[in-house]
Order: sequence, then structure tokens, then C-alpha cells
Amino acid sequence: RPKRCDRRKRRQEAHRAPMQALFLALGYSATSATLAVANKWALTQFPYSGTLTLLQFGFAALSVRLLKALGLVEADGLTFAKVRAFLPAVLMFYASIAANLRLLSAATVDTFIVARSVTPIATRLGETVFFSASLPSVRASLSLLTIAVGASGYALSNARALADAQVAFWAAAYVCCVSTDMLVVKRVVTEVRLKPWGYVYYNNLLALACYPAW
Repeated sequence: RPKRCDRRKRRQEAHRAPMQALFLALGYSATSATLAVANKWALTQFPYSGTLTLLQFGFAALSVRLLKALGLVEADGLTFAKVRAFLPAVLMFYASIAANLRLLSAATVDTFIVARSVTPIATRLGETVFFSASLPSVRASLSLLTIAVGASGYALSNARALADAQVAFWAAAYVCCVSTDMLVVKRVVTEVRLKPWGYVYYNNLLALACYPAW
């Protein structure tokens, strides 16, 4: 009977894992899309991308701090060793947000979404080159190919917008920064052990220190 229970538990966990991954993927997509629209609207009302970033980082860090003080979440305290190890991820996160807002300032949300959709391709190539990851499966390759075809189709139908040097520059910078950020974060997350809210706290609090460099 114990063996049956173990097998049943393993089957339940195996069935639950894809559903959790789907839930997280949908949640990430929804929040990412909502954030892009919200940032575009905010920039039309308050066209100071550096200060807007400062307010966002400050609000996020302060919120985690308050929730931790109230005992609602668990977040790691600052230590020099963890700050030093986490710093590369913070620098790339800040660069990604900066390029994000610059692109949204110069282009439409549609252009931003296309640039965003290309990042999985660059990230997957980076994993293969730098982390010696295995080549993507046939299904994954078809998915990446579909993204590439869709992005190419948009680029051809909106050549005038992408012909703008400023838009093209920030789109390329955004793709490079976000792809590198994902690779760096993957490396840092495996090396620096923090609680989930600790990652949020470290990321936003340390990014505040980068504000004068904008």
C-alpha cells in the first residue's frame, strides 16, 4: 500500500508540473503585456523615463520591505556577499528596463511587442553557446521559427517605423539587454540562494543605486 501511495503521489506531481508551468507562463505573459501598455501610458503623461524608473524601483523595494515588516512575506536581508554576487543581474536588469522605456518612448507598443517576441530566440541561442545546453527539440524549434516568421512579417509591413534610426537602435539594444539579462539571471539564481521575495527586494533596491548613471 505505501508503494501504491508513492506511485499515486508521483503521478499527481507529474500531472501538476505542466499545469504549474502553464499557469506561470500565462501569468508572466499577462503581466509583461500589461506592464508594456502601462509604461507606454505613463510615458505619455510623464515623459521622464529615468525618474519613472526610479519611482518604480523605489515603490517595489519599499513594498517588499513593508510586507516583510508586517510578517506577510519572507525576504532576505542585505549581505555584502549576496549583493556582490547579485550585482551582475541587477546591472543587466537595469539596462533592460532602461532600453525598455527608451524603446516605448520612441516607438509604439506594437513595435515593442515584436522586439520582445524575438528575445526567446536570442536567449535560446545564448544558452546553447554559453551554457552548453542541448539544441531545442523539433517542437521548440518550430515555435521559435513561428516567432521569427511573425516578427519578420511585422518588420516588412512596418518598414517605415523600423527605418527610424532611434527606433531601430533601441529595439536592437532591448533585444540584446533582455536576452543577456535572462542568461545572467539564470546563472545568478542558481548560485545565489534567495527567497522569491528576496530576489524582488535585491533587484529593485540595488537598481536604485544605478539611477545616477542614467
